[in-house]
Amino acid sequence: MVHLDDTEIHGRRALVVDTDEEALKARAAELRGLGLIVTTATTSSAALAALDAQPVDLAVIELVLEEADGGFTLSYFMKKRRPALPVLITSRVTFEAGLDFDTYTAEERRWIKADGWLERPYRLEQLAREVRRLLHHRAAA
Repeated sequence: MVHLDDTEIHGRRALVVDTDEEALKARAAELRGLGLIVTTATTSSAALAALDAQPVDLAVIELVLEEADGGFTLSYFMKKRRPALPVLITSRVTFEAGLDFDTYTAEERRWIKADGWLERPYRLEQLAREVRRLLHHRAAA
């Protein structure tokens, strides 16, 4: 069961990036429901500008942005600016194309440059678990 307005993550800041405005609104609403303060961006350049302009505790980005693998590129540049920033990539690539990515091993994280991977469609419980894990890991670092 998802505990909305979770005190462990309440008030933390998330940057959500997706070129699909409906998906962006839905993901932002899910994260707000968990108690996060959410900023959104529809382009990689807007996401980097938002990252530079304000504190962010977590980035949640779609794999397919302006390019088919734009989320990988954006994650790389986010990590160059803020190495400790947890980045969660979401995608439908396994569902739609059968390609399988994850970030379970150090080797996969090294080339993907993200701290988590969440395949869509996902359950809200899965999103909440990943957000808690990434924010907890950041707090412990």
